[in-house]
Amino acid sequence: NEFQLFRHSNGKFGYYNATVAASQYGTTSILANTWYHVALVRASGTTKIYVNGTAEMTVADSRSIASPSTLYIGSTIGGTQYLSGYLSNINVIKGTAKYTGNFSAPATPVTAHANTKLLLNFTNAAIFDNAMINDLETVGNAQVSTVQSKFGGSSMYFDGSGDALYASSNPALALGAGNFTV
Repeated sequence: NEFQLFRHSNGKFGYYNATVAASQYGTTSILANTWYHVALVRASGTTKIYVNGTAEMTVADSRSIASPSTLYIGSTIGGTQYLSGYLSNINVIKGTAKYTGNFSAPATPVTAHANTKLLLNFTNAAIFDNAMINDLETVGNAQVSTVQSKFGGSSMYFDGSGDALYASSNPALALGAGNFTV
């Protein structure tokens, strides 16, 4: 059971669930050197991708997402494609659809919600889960960088060549068939 959050293809944000081999993508063209607030939300059997607060993709989706054997951040399953760029404020909320309609993108760092299962702010020059649930492994030379940041003076840097963060299997990340927000 593997689940890729926010993969990108043809310059669009999307996600992939290997259990059913299905990909879905939004419509915004990804531009270099631009910060985006991207949210993947499932509410009552409907999954949406929001980019900068606007819903871009809506699909009926009641598939159960089991605990992934590995959660990949910054690479595809098996590490065949890698992100080149910066990430900040990665937040996984299980059981709550934080957004159910268009919204204003946050202007401050994300804080933990009662149902937060993973929170990576990268604001303290370290790579750790602020929800204190997951152990993360850096791959390649993935690292915290102060060169670019959205909030707090740092972000996670991936150079596009073998870099990723992996979180091993954890039942807390089994999103199931209910509501969730990433």
